[in-house]
Amino acid sequence: MNLGQRAVTRRAALGLAGGLALIVAAAACSAEPDKPEPSPEGFDDPDAASMQTAADDPAAAAYQAGTTGFALAMLAEAVAAEPAANAVISPLSISQCMALIAQGADGDTLTQIAEAFGCADATELRTGANAEITAIAALQQAQFDMANTSFVSDSFAVKDDYASIVAQWFGVAPHSVDFSDPSGATATINDWVAQRTNDKIPDLLESGQVTPDTRTVLVNALYLNALWAQDFNPDKTSADAFTLGDGSTSEADYMQDHRHVPYVEQDGAIAFELPYKDDGLVALFYLPAEDTDLAEAIGSLTPESVSDVVEQLAETEAQLYIPVFEAKQRIELSSALEKLGIVDAFDADVADFSALADEPTQLSFVQHEAWLKVAEKGTEGAAATAGGMEASSANPDDSVEIRLDRPFLFAVRVIATGSIAFVAAIQNPSDN
Repeated sequence: MNLGQRAVTRRAALGLAGGLALIVAAAACSAEPDKPEPSPEGFDDPDAASMQTAADDPAAAAYQAGTTGFALAMLAEAVAAEPAANAVISPLSISQCMALIAQGADGDTLTQIAEAFGCADATELRTGANAEITAIAALQQAQFDMANTSFVSDSFAVKDDYASIVAQWFGVAPHSVDFSDPSGATATINDWVAQRTNDKIPDLLESGQVTPDTRTVLVNALYLNALWAQDFNPDKTSADAFTLGDGSTSEADYMQDHRHVPYVEQDGAIAFELPYKDDGLVALFYLPAEDTDLAEAIGSLTPESVSDVVEQLAETEAQLYIPVFEAKQRIELSSALEKLGIVDAFDADVADFSALADEPTQLSFVQHEAWLKVAEKGTEGAAATAGGMEASSANPDDSVEIRLDRPFLFAVRVIATGSIAFVAAIQNPSDN
């Protein structure tokens, strides 16, 4: 039975921020090779709606194609925010939340969000987001749980049609919270996120982000335990030089092994993949041509060129030298989203969220935080995004040597949909 034929019932809780503080949390953890750790206790929301999901819905195609471009745009902004530092985001989390926000939007506000993902309307957005949930639920060897919930003010009347749509497609079940006590509401939301990110994101929302004007908060949490199909022997890990973007050098710990990998070289740039134990996930490494600035390389990538790289990958015998690395970043994404054309949602005078509620609302912030670590056993990471909406008012000699000894890109891809769960720009592996 293939993924398209398999209907998966998924319990999830995905909520909306009403004067919307939108939260997306994602985490990934490495564990013992054959035994993924269990989900944190209480990860699944007992009040969540059940939903039927299907990853091969043709209506999801536009969204799936658009998310790669969205991921590249968000990564470019993350790199620009701290040019010399490691950058990391979770495009999957941000995309899920933006698709959900769009379900409450109408008019130009909806059009702008949809067009940022190459979609025509809210239907394509929710179908694509649902396909991602399906693909994640179908993973067998990797643990990749997704829980979503909403924290809603009792005084905020969400429309029945909206509530029905987000329950059916996103599994949303709302939870009541008192936003007249901003500190209490913030603590409640942060506790929920921390529990579902294995305490990697303990304080997603800062004081002042939730206010008495907040009406609802959307939260999406991801927890991933992804182990390499073949571990790297830690006894082989050794230190060597890493050339930074400015030409100076640092020291990095390199994992080493000799194995066959899907590999391609194009115009001096190289790319290769490493499989996880679950063949529904794969790690993609991309090393730009020598003397090419990493930000410049990201700017030159397009969804088409990324697709071409993946299609050109061919099994190659290689000697691998991959740095152990860790990246963490906190970034506010409002300006990045506005650059993509999502402008009206942030403007109190024109924001149209009439499909959500009769009370006028606007998106006030989109706060993202991500953490990622790659080591000998697998991939560990966590991410959270908060967007606030307020009431308007073989023979080694014959093999290729792959040495990631200068700035490179790393991504975790969900194969069924092409979704990018995490993407990082590594400028200095030893910079934690």
